[in-house]
Amino acid sequence: MSTGGPTRREPGWLRRHRLLSVILALVLVLSPWEASLSSALAGPGPGSVSARAADWARGHGMSSPVGWIENLWYSHHPPPVGGRPPKGAIPLPVTAAPVDPVAPAHLPVPAAVVPLARPALPGEGIWHPAGRLVDGVPTVYEAYLRPDPVHTSLVAGIAWMDTTLLRAALYSGSYIPGGGPWALTAPVSPAAASKLVVAFNSGFRMQDAQGGYYSQGRTVFPL
Repeated sequence: MSTGGPTRREPGWLRRHRLLSVILALVLVLSPWEASLSSALAGPGPGSVSARAADWARGHGMSSPVGWIENLWYSHHPPPVGGRPPKGAIPLPVTAAPVDPVAPAHLPVPAAVVPLARPALPGEGIWHPAGRLVDGVPTVYEAYLRPDPVHTSLVAGIAWMDTTLLRAALYSGSYIPGGGPWALTAPVSPAAASKLVVAFNSGFRMQDAQGGYYSQGRTVFPL
């Protein structure tokens, strides 16, 4: 139903964001980067289209514009305050299966995490076995809880790993940091994948990490 009043103007930040998006799109279409970006968006691997586009832009010297756009977006989309998590976001406690007395030496199950938000919800901070077993013994446990007493509709997951049953292996990226050949690098071999329990990336590109890279007696970037 129309009120008949004057049309509300868009906020200035939204107009600037749309203008920047159009300019960026035109620059990409008219530049030799188009094929590179298309390959990055269509290639294998996890991540949304926007996340891949941002990752590609950072790798092509556009970290500052990407950071500005992300900060602008987050400043107008802050996390919700209050509320409750969606149903099923925190798994309910389950009775763990008894461990075989002749199982290999392993660490005891960690104590429950004291919730940061009160009152605690059912299952909050309780550990659950997850992932692959080693000789019938869980090697990874997960727990879910609200990250603070303010944003109570959000849930964070944490993991605990048994270091007596697992060992860590550093896989050096062929592109980041480069500098190969490496004994351990992508892709993970079928033999190693059959024993893989958990994997996670380094978190930062070398040009943004403000650190170095040393492995197998070679320095790719100074520490």
